Amino acid sequence: MDKLAYMFAERLEFLDISGCTGLTEGALCSLVRFRKLKTLVMRNLPQVTNMAVICAILEDSNPDLKIFGVDYEQRLNEIKTENERLEKQAKEIEDNTITVETVHGPDHVLD
Repeated sequence: MDKLAYMFAERLEFLDISGCTGLTEGALCSLVRFRKLKTLVMRNLPQVTNMAVICAILEDSNPDLKIFGVDYEQRLNEIKTENERLEKQAKEIEDNTITVETVHGPDHVLD
């Protein structure tokens, strides 16, 4: 990716990396160097586990960039929801107001 960035960073406007299973997350993050990139297609990249974060980084660094083939907005919403849940839980712990639910089965004996 470094070689491509060196050669095409100021000229490349369209890139389709669909199915490139050898690409790492680091290589995808290096796409920020392609400052003229307007269209990025990324389908079938199962090795990439942080796609939502990578897409957010790329779009933040290049407001003209449109990314296709990735449903990362749903994943970003899931991350946001999980983060809100964890923040609420941390606040409850901090306030010492966390509710602990205990379920005792029929064989459980309390001393």
